[in-house]
Amino acid sequence: MYTFDAPWGTRLKVSTFLSLAIMLGLPLYFYLQSPEANIAVFALPAIILISAFFMVRGYELQDNFLYVHRLFWKTKIDLTDLQEIKVGPELTAHSIRTFGNGGLFAFTGRFRNRTLGSYRGYITDHKNAVALVFSGYSVVVSPGQPLIFEQQIRSLKKF
Repeated sequence: MYTFDAPWGTRLKVSTFLSLAIMLGLPLYFYLQSPEANIAVFALPAIILISAFFMVRGYELQDNFLYVHRLFWKTKIDLTDLQEIKVGPELTAHSIRTFGNGGLFAFTGRFRNRTLGSYRGYITDHKNAVALVFSGYSVVVSPGQPLIFEQQIRSLKKF
């Protein structure tokens, strides 16, 4: 078993800070303007709480699986059909989010770009991007030591 941290890059730190400032500041503003119950007082903090559950806390390689550690659970990715590994910050450049979280505690969900096509992202720092290419889809993660992560997968998969 090999574990890897998921350090936050500058882009994630800034987007999380700004999102939290807005999503906590607006309800406070509305509450101070009119203390009776207001949907914004509850809705925006609920979004923060829900997003926190999906944050990426780390990665674990065990047997033929990659586990993405979340707040209270792990997302399991089977590496059996892995065809290729790519490493580099350019992998996620010019990505469009098609469904998911674009920077509140993580960049997670479904994305698309010209380099990878459609992919699932479990990303905290785009500079550490590692793409796991399967038949018909890709998964992008961002372990703290992407080259060592790549070496561990290559040794597990005997590439």
